[in-house]
Amino acid sequence: CKLGFAGDGYECSPIDPCRAGNGGCHDLATCRAVGGGQRVCTCPTGYGGDGFSCYGDIFRELEANAHFSVFYQWIKSAGITL
Repeated sequence: CKLGFAGDGYECSPIDPCRAGNGGCHDLATCRAVGGGQRVCTCPTGYGGDGFSCYGDIFRELEANAHFSVFYQWIKSAGITL
């Protein structure tokens, strides 16, 4: 089979690069197969990055990080803005 396809040589199907491990995209990103074994990684709305690395604003990062979640809750309850 040609590059980007799998099969026995007689019957070939496109390989979905997103199928395993989210295609190498960041955990928050969406992986979309675009053909030929290629994929596009896109960060969710409200996040920046190239799809391989996604990041939000400081409050999203604090909320998502288990080590800082208590600190985030304290900031939130105190009404502190950055």
